[in-house]
Amino acid sequence: MFSGDAARKPFFVHIPQTVSFVSQNRICVAYCASKSVRSAQYEQNHARFRHKLIASGRLLAIIGSKEGDCPVPGRERRSRLIDIIRLRGFAALDELVRELGVSESTIRRDLDALEEQGTARRTHGGVLYAGGLPRIAEFDEKQPANGEAKRAIAAETAKIIDDEETVLLDGGTTTYEVARLLAGRSLQVVTNSMPVANLFASESRTDLILLGGFVSPRTGVCLGPYTNELLSRLHVTTTVLSAAGISKQGLFNAQLLLAETEQAMLRAAGKVIVVADSSKFGRKSLTLVSGLDAIDIVVSDKGLSDEWQQTILDAGPRLILADTPAEDCEDDTPHATSHS
Repeated sequence: MFSGDAARKPFFVHIPQTVSFVSQNRICVAYCASKSVRSAQYEQNHARFRHKLIASGRLLAIIGSKEGDCPVPGRERRSRLIDIIRLRGFAALDELVRELGVSESTIRRDLDALEEQGTARRTHGGVLYAGGLPRIAEFDEKQPANGEAKRAIAAETAKIIDDEETVLLDGGTTTYEVARLLAGRSLQVVTNSMPVANLFASESRTDLILLGGFVSPRTGVCLGPYTNELLSRLHVTTTVLSAAGISKQGLFNAQLLLAETEQAMLRAAGKVIVVADSSKFGRKSLTLVSGLDAIDIVVSDKGLSDEWQQTILDAGPRLILADTPAEDCEDDTPHATSHS
């Protein structure tokens, strides 16, 4: 069929209504029919044949009869979807359908998956970018651990923060989940965390104050004397802190400079909320930040032992325990237990 150089170069032929594969010396090109003539059997056969060719290394290109005719693989499509939402901040559903060349139901399924991951948030008629996980060491290492518990804790914490409050958020991975749920609300947000600040930077309903100072490359947070001086001039309604560990002595953190900054955050607060999953209790770290009596509310999950529940209550804070999805398997409604 082909000889010489022609047999070693990709070639392209337009066949608008059928799927055709032409091969010679490992050269293959796939063609998609126009949407108007596709059938379920067509889609099934095309997908099976295409995957077989990809696995064998023989598929070089896919060409459609017009732009958008060839379905983009799910992973690639969702990557493009995230890029669009991130660049625009908001995207309408019909825009996404048109630009990605897939059905509305496909876009809705993709958005459901992205919302579950915390990357996007559905709104009436479209979707908002909710901020994917920042690519910094602290988040890469810690965010996957106890992720369901952290999200459940964040949901309970967001419920006890009222609109129009001034909220100070630190840079912990659990606090980041809280920040995701606060995005879009009418609040004043103060933070030393660049990843947290990024969630609110384009929010018109939120006043954002980003504290300056030395930026830790591991955590993306500002800390040190300049940060602490700024905090000394502020008063906030609520401070939300995470912890490296909690013992009967109190709240611990792993960095000296960060511990000093968190102490300044405590002094600036009218109310202090500590968010920590049950794995953090009974652990110490490098530096003691504060005693338990300096905390107003502790939000954890129901994996917290009865002994630790009593320890927290005896020290004075109110205790809220969030259900994780595994514990809610018979009921889709989130629940929490509150102890005063």
